[in-house]
Amino acid sequence: MLAGTLLAGCAGVGGAGAGGGPLVPLATFGGADAVRLGLRYPTEAAGNLSAVFAYDARSRRIVALDPFRSEAEVVKVPDLVPVTDLWYTGSETLYLAEPTRSRVRRIDRRGRVERVYSAPAELPRPVAVAVEGAGRRVWVADGAFARIGRFDALGMLLETRELPPGAAPTALALDGQGRLLVLDGRRGAVLRAGPDGGWETVLGPGRVPDPVAFAALPGGWLAVAGRDGALHLAEQEPGRRRLPVPALTGVRDLWFSGMVLVAARPLEGEVVLLQWRGP
Repeated sequence: MLAGTLLAGCAGVGGAGAGGGPLVPLATFGGADAVRLGLRYPTEAAGNLSAVFAYDARSRRIVALDPFRSEAEVVKVPDLVPVTDLWYTGSETLYLAEPTRSRVRRIDRRGRVERVYSAPAELPRPVAVAVEGAGRRVWVADGAFARIGRFDALGMLLETRELPPGAAPTALALDGQGRLLVLDGRRGAVLRAGPDGGWETVLGPGRVPDPVAFAALPGGWLAVAGRDGALHLAEQEPGRRRLPVPALTGVRDLWFSGMVLVAARPLEGEVVLLQWRGP
């Protein structure tokens, strides 16, 4: 059973953000049995805290968490293989990156497959996905060739864009202006797609030690989780300011929506929601 609790402060969350900083704890999902779920890859937290979707890596299933229900709802997906990323459009649609099958699948809220985005020759190992709007553009990061592909709403591959030499894409995000951001896990940097087909560095290597996950926040800020599980708030370059954050540990994935930052803590069996109030 997964208990969802709305809190003024979350258990295990303290520090600068807990009393009125830029990030304020709102809610936590977890309980005595939750540690067995190993929750990863949260995909959406609506502004009214209606639901959080997550990939349960241990039992290989998609679950929907609701703070007002005592049990997690399982989204039954046919032929589900290991998922490395999810994206929720907010219109009852989920996108699943399944690199072992060279595909991204779009499913509805009940797990029914609506469309498959696949181009094995160009994108053999899709490790991350980002979706613009209700699916007008679907961006896919390929871990084999270190490139980004763009599909249209019908699943046709329209273009591929090579990343800088030595880059290794591990996560995608869209900023407030709809621009694509890529986490380069190998170099520890965040890149932004430029209008000319090139890439701009908005978080340079070394600013966050060994980043494994990130989310784009309003005002040019990034929430970044390091390999040690610590949470960081860093301004996109050329700005280089940092902000204090709650003492949150064990973070392995991040998602931002509706002024709410969602942090997955799989070792603790928790998903934590924090409200973004800005610097």
